[in-house]
Amino acid sequence: MLEILYYIFIFPVEQVLEWALFTLFKATKNYGVSIILLSLIMQLFMLKLTFYFDKKAASFGALKAQCDSKIKEFKRVFKGAELQSYIRTLYKQKHFHPIFALFGLGGLALQIPFFIAMIHLVENAEYLQSVRFLWIDDLSKPDSIMLFGLSIHILPLLMTAFTLINVFYSSKELGARVQGSLIALLFLVLLYSMPSALVLYWTCNMFFSLLKEIFKHKKHSSLSNHSQDCVSLEAVITTKVTPAPKSTQNSQSNTAITRMRESADRVGVECRDSNDLNLSQDARIAESRMESKITSSKQNSKNTESKTSKSKLQVLFFNIFTPHATIDSKTYKTYRNISILAILNICFIICVFSPYAIYSSDVSQFDISQTYQTLGALFGFFILSSFGLIYFTSFFYKTRLLKLGAWGVSVILCIGLVYTFVLVGDYGVMLDGMQFSQPENMYSRRNKLIDIGVIIVSAWVIYLLKRYLFFVLRTVSIVLIVLVVGNTIKIVYEKQSFHQVGQMGDIRKPPYTDEMLSFSKEENILVFVFDGFTGDHFSIMLGQYPEFKEYFDGFVFYPNTLTTGAYTDFGTPAILGGYEYSSYHLSKNPDKFNDLSAQAFTKILNQINAKYDVMLNGIGHIDRTILLSRLDEDIRVFQPEKLYGQYGDWFIDNFDMGEYEISFYKTKYEVFPELISMGIFKFVPKYFKRFIYLPQEKWNGRYAWLFGDSLERDGFRRGLQYASLLRAYSLYSNTNSTKPTFKYFQDLTTHVPFLLNVDNACKPEISMYETVLPKNYQEKILGYYEHNVTNGRMHYDNEVCAILSMLEWLKWMKANGVYSNSTIIFTSDHGMADGWRSAKDVFGKEIGFAESALLMVKKKNINGEMRIDNRLMSNADTLSFICAAIGDNECVREQTKLKEVGILHAITDMIGNKPRINKLFLINDDMYDASNWQDITESVKNGTFKIDGIEH
Repeated sequence: MLEILYYIFIFPVEQVLEWALFTLFKATKNYGVSIILLSLIMQLFMLKLTFYFDKKAASFGALKAQCDSKIKEFKRVFKGAELQSYIRTLYKQKHFHPIFALFGLGGLALQIPFFIAMIHLVENAEYLQSVRFLWIDDLSKPDSIMLFGLSIHILPLLMTAFTLINVFYSSKELGARVQGSLIALLFLVLLYSMPSALVLYWTCNMFFSLLKEIFKHKKHSSLSNHSQDCVSLEAVITTKVTPAPKSTQNSQSNTAITRMRESADRVGVECRDSNDLNLSQDARIAESRMESKITSSKQNSKNTESKTSKSKLQVLFFNIFTPHATIDSKTYKTYRNISILAILNICFIICVFSPYAIYSSDVSQFDISQTYQTLGALFGFFILSSFGLIYFTSFFYKTRLLKLGAWGVSVILCIGLVYTFVLVGDYGVMLDGMQFSQPENMYSRRNKLIDIGVIIVSAWVIYLLKRYLFFVLRTVSIVLIVLVVGNTIKIVYEKQSFHQVGQMGDIRKPPYTDEMLSFSKEENILVFVFDGFTGDHFSIMLGQYPEFKEYFDGFVFYPNTLTTGAYTDFGTPAILGGYEYSSYHLSKNPDKFNDLSAQAFTKILNQINAKYDVMLNGIGHIDRTILLSRLDEDIRVFQPEKLYGQYGDWFIDNFDMGEYEISFYKTKYEVFPELISMGIFKFVPKYFKRFIYLPQEKWNGRYAWLFGDSLERDGFRRGLQYASLLRAYSLYSNTNSTKPTFKYFQDLTTHVPFLLNVDNACKPEISMYETVLPKNYQEKILGYYEHNVTNGRMHYDNEVCAILSMLEWLKWMKANGVYSNSTIIFTSDHGMADGWRSAKDVFGKEIGFAESALLMVKKKNINGEMRIDNRLMSNADTLSFICAAIGDNECVREQTKLKEVGILHAITDMIGNKPRINKLFLINDDMYDASNWQDITESVKNGTFKIDGIEH
């Protein structure tokens, strides 16, 4: 619980302070100076609130003095219960409570969250180690000098000195001085042995607080000296001023009246400020009368305003930043509350609503162990950002900017609601690591026109709703809160549904490995799906590594294999569902997309469950809840994402990795900066999205979020975890199954990020390395990726490492007698856009996307040299091979019949949760010949599939 509170209230402040410190360091190139400036900025930022609490404390002191004087009189007459009764009555009459004494500690209390955040910042700031400043040798350690043979810490003593001077300078009361001295000594004890960076920050705070008290004291003395002037001014203003007839007015009289009004305004404000420092009640009455006369004078001299000698800029500045006396208190409160509520809604959408919705859409994308910390940090940033914006805008509440500001933030909120809920944009599916597959849509030329239209309409709508604006904003708040509660419940439910694995001291074998990797010596069907394996790359490998053929004995390699869809969502269902569940057929019923995708798996799996022990490890993007509700109860579905953390730890504990890579992997990865960036991305107009989602040069072709500086760390963590699963299969497989097995694996070794170095035993590396892709292929493959989303520079290396790990597994199967009796199918849900034989590259014709898939099949009891079959195939043919393995000839004939027309390849994306076909092609014969690609997009727009006028 304490950790969650830390993430809500302290952690966001710590992040902001660290960002500010780094920003100041870039300007000063000195951490010591940056810490001093940071302390000064914090003091200036909190100045208004500090003065507010000081004013409240002063009012409390005056009220307390009155009550104490009266209580002394009571004590002379009354005693016991009667005395207490009179004291309570006095407190009620004076609206006094002893708890008001806490206002005196308000300024200090404001600093505590920042102080605690600074403690955490300094403790974790490795960059402060060995940094010198003045006499301090190391800002990460206590400062010290040798004095009379003793090591003395100077900064804590200096801090205590400033604090005590402040205490005795600002207060004459003995009790307050004793209290302040005890607090100063307490901080001396607490901070005496703390890092000097922290003590330097707090010492500067005490010094700047002392300067503030000196300034406030001098200002108070100045105001007291001018109190007589205020009274004189009142006497002058209360004299009725009768303007001369218009015909006799001249420029001199106009100037005199104007100067008199300006002087009244200026001195009136000074007098009002002095009254805030406890002027007498009579002076307050005089001030009220004075302001009334000033207002009257302003109205009488309105006709002469245009002739003033002031510049237009001075007049504008004067009008904006002087109190707007014409607004009545009710109107003032209304506009103030509208401004506050609009700001709260804006911050809530960016920091809470959108991030929670993204998080709940796929909890497995994030570190499950950090769920509550992440959600707490997001809510904490909402509190901090809304407080900061409301505090900043409060400086304009008493000015003519109030109405304009309330209208402006309401318009901004309206614009954000439109882009968050309506114009969500089409940037392709969200890849792992929160990467869009089609970010180029951010640069559409029509985006500016859309933005202008949205801004104009939003301003008009807010103008029309001005009478009901507060009610509308409250309604928006309620709806957002309800939606967030729903997403939170979903996140908690998804988190609890994950298998909770206990911490293992000795990570020699990750959880439920034995059950997952148990084979039968009677019969096995293994379907292994490599996510994103480009099929024609295997042809390169066979030429580069001819020994591969020896290990794949009995296999048939189909190099002319097409995927039905270019993304996991659309390519996976067809693998077990066949041609009936290709991208085209799934997209014909967009409202049933999730149901149909799950049905593609359940149809064949429930059929073979009677004879085979069915187990799935990874299901792509198929809805797990729907799938489990339709599968037979004894079919086991494992989730690789549950194992990533355990297998990643196992990998670094069992393989010789570099110390830097290990420390890089184990460093905590925070995802909330990316989530907040995505919240801003969804909120802002289309034109500004390009400044939130930025291309990153270091990761060629990839993008980084505005506040997401952890892309590289996240990429390395994922790359290591993905690769570790495949490495473990050959080590922990067993032959304990008493029943024929059917196993379906979906592996991410060949999925982005690509970090495996073939020349270094396929270990993940942070720095870029030389690819093993033959040079004669590099220009064809790597040249494409200069303009592509996915970083393909090392894709080939990851594919080689995946095959090398698979060969180790095949060797285990042969050694343990489960190779010959097994049907083994290697395929991929889709390729990447780096096929070296891609038809569009060869023929210059825009056709499919990531169309080349892997397909290799070894049938049961088939041996001999690996063969190559150039027939046109699809990853949807996987079902035909499964049906043949289980002896279902009707299933084979059905799939063959569906394929007779040709193979359909769809370029599809998701709009919201529904699929949409952008392009549909019919392919016959050689997929690498562009003349075999027939664009039939137009022919299916009416919902039918016609070829040569014949409906299919």
